[in-house]
Amino acid sequence: MDKTAIASLIKEDGRLFSWATKVSRKLELTAEEKDISKEITAWANEIGHSGRDRDGSFASYIKSVITPELDASRDALIDMIFNQGQIGEFDEKIYTQLPKNTLKAYDSAKGGNVPKSYLDVKNLKPVLKHSQVEFEVPYADLRKSDSFKTVAQYTTYAEEALKNKLFSDVFNVLDATITGTAVGGSTLTLQVMDTFTTDLYDRMETNDTQLIVTLNKYANQIGRLAGYADYLSNDMKNELNKYGMAKMFNGFAIAGLSGYKKTQDGQLVIPDKKIFAFLGKVGDIDMRGDIRVYETSDNNKEVMNVKVTGFDYSFAITRPDKVHKLTLS
Repeated sequence: MDKTAIASLIKEDGRLFSWATKVSRKLELTAEEKDISKEITAWANEIGHSGRDRDGSFASYIKSVITPELDASRDALIDMIFNQGQIGEFDEKIYTQLPKNTLKAYDSAKGGNVPKSYLDVKNLKPVLKHSQVEFEVPYADLRKSDSFKTVAQYTTYAEEALKNKLFSDVFNVLDATITGTAVGGSTLTLQVMDTFTTDLYDRMETNDTQLIVTLNKYANQIGRLAGYADYLSNDMKNELNKYGMAKMFNGFAIAGLSGYKKTQDGQLVIPDKKIFAFLGKVGDIDMRGDIRVYETSDNNKEVMNVKVTGFDYSFAITRPDKVHKLTLS
């Protein structure tokens, strides 16, 4: 396999990103993937030794490989909670929103249901975000005999950093939009979670998707709540024992997000001490414009400066009645 073949693989949707992911996770590679690694190493070595990257091939590689992965439609979680679209970088879009509702939330400290206007919306305007990531690639790393690992790591890092920022933006806005909350105390209990999810059933419509999203540490607690295992099927109990985490609670699928992954500015992908429950799509999200990748060689410092930008998106919470929030103290 030569560089021409590598260039051909770049055009194959997802092929090189899959290779980069396997390399980054130290998974076993196929014979073809090992050939890719050799060619990537030869290409990276040339840049590392010469301090020159003809035609900006590194930037072109990063852009081509991560752009398809940043399409929100590829992310199952985003797809479950937003209607998706694609508009131009400078286009405008008007979002419509249903009237607010005043429902009841559960406050464990007060021992029952209390009125909460937690669906009040602070800001009806769509949120527009411009996200980017910057990093330095040392020439020394590109000169290594296994420099394919360096290329793979920066490939997955660029995609992950931008995607983490998207999740952080979305859930911080959701957190701010839902101004009231169910209060769960310092410890999750079966009663609190039961009341929290049951509150949404009155709002269910046909074909609504039921989904809980929180950090893994709380997803793990939900699956281990005292008394919950009594309601699980044998298959679900086996899964709980195998993975330490339930996949369902009261009909809601559980999606746990990493508390380790953060944005470049140190934000979690989802606010801490918060559990969100969804009944389908809460609004619209539109990816805007196109990814741009710039590279600049700094031979004095022997590094390549890379900037990935143009990952822009706008979204609006048009159905706040479709999401409920539990706050832990």
